[in-house]
Amino acid sequence: MTKNRPIGVTTVGILTVFSALAIFYLALVIWAVSVLGGGYGGYGAGSYVYAVYILAVVGFGVLVLVDAISILRGERFGWHLSIFVWILTFIFLCIVYYVWGLVGYFGLYFMGGYPSLESIEIDLVLACPFLYVFGCLLYFRKRHVKEYFSA
Repeated sequence: MTKNRPIGVTTVGILTVFSALAIFYLALVIWAVSVLGGGYGGYGAGSYVYAVYILAVVGFGVLVLVDAISILRGERFGWHLSIFVWILTFIFLCIVYYVWGLVGYFGLYFMGGYPSLESIEIDLVLACPFLYVFGCLLYFRKRHVKEYFSA
C-alpha cells in the first residue's frame, strides 16, 4: 500500500532542503571570513573559534538535510526529527541574530520618529525564518500529517 504524501509535506520538505543549503552557505561565509582574517571580537585568521563555528554550522546543516530527506521519503522518524530540528532552528536563529546584532532591528529601526518603508522591509525579512519555523510546527501538528508519518 502506498501512502499519498500531502502537498504541504512536499512543500515543507523542499523548503527544508533550501534551508539546509542556506545553512551550508552560512558555513561557507564563516569560512571565508576566517580565511580573510576579519576576526570577530579579536579572533584572527585560522582561529580555533572559527573552526568550532564552522563544524557546528555544518553539523546542523547535515541534520537539516537528513530531516528534509526523511520528510520527503515519509520516514516514520521524520515527524519527530522535524519537530526536534525546528526547535533547534529557533534556538540557532536566536543565537545568530544576537551574535550578528540583528536583534536591535526588530521594530527599532526608525527614521525621523516614524517607521519607514525600509524598516518594515527589514522587519519582514528578518522575521521570515521564524515564521517558517512556527508555521511548520503548527502544520505538523495536524492529524493528516501525523497519519502520513505513522502509516
